[in-house]
Parts: sequence; structure tokens; C-alpha cells
Amino acid sequence: RIKFNLENDQLTNVFESILKSGSSNVVLSVELSLKGDELFNEKKYLESARIYELASDFDPTDYVLYENAAIAYNLGGDYEKAKLYFNKVINDFKPMNGKSEFYYGIMLIKLEDKEGGCENLRKAVELNFSGQGGVDVYNYQCN
Repeated sequence: RIKFNLENDQLTNVFESILKSGSSNVVLSVELSLKGDELFNEKKYLESARIYELASDFDPTDYVLYENAAIAYNLGGDYEKAKLYFNKVINDFKPMNGKSEFYYGIMLIKLEDKEGGCENLRKAVELNFSGQGGVDVYNYQCN
């Protein structure tokens, strides 16, 4: 018999995802996400972003799918879609781990929005994303 610790956030998120989306949809979402990862690793960023979007249709409760789409759209040069998904993760899901804020901040600085970029990098540092590396990036870009 398996005992589950429902205090564990990741396990709770998995259960919520299965209950809200249905187990077959979660399986499809995972399979699509793995294909998205494969395309991302091949540097086919826009294709991978579209696959992550499709995966999110099957499991709209998994913020990582939107986050992966945002990062892939950013690297593929579709900054408007990247902004849309970064904002969705940050404002709707609020994972509070700093990853989306960090990558969104870097993208905004690249797009010459230093103020917005540094604000997001500061939030990432406050959320302790990437430890000292995050602090170093913030200091280099914003101070």
C-alpha cells in the first residue's frame, strides 16, 4: 500500500491536475510536453512553443507548460506571445519561484525595456531564483 503525503505541493498539484483535466488528458499533455522538450533541445523553438501550447489545452492547470511556451517563444523571437505567457504564469498561476520573472526580465532588457526587465529580475532575486547567479545577473544588468 502506498502512502501519500498530501502536504507535498508537487503531489497535490498532480492530483489536482488529474482531477480537473481527467487522467487521459494529463497523459496526452505529458506526451506532448516531452515532444516539446525534444524540439526545444533541437533549437526548434517556435515549433516547441506550439507543442507546449497544445499540451496546455489538455492540462490547463500546469503552469510549467505556459512557462516553457514563453521561454520557447522568446528564444524563437515571438516576443508578444512570450510576454503573454510570462504574464499568465506570473499573474494567474503565481508559482513564486522566480523562474518566469527571471526569464521575462532578461527578455525585456534584450528588448530595451531596462526598467521592466530590472523590476522582474529584482522579483526573481527576491524569490531566490538561481541563488547567487540570479543576484549576479541582476547586479550586472541593473546596477
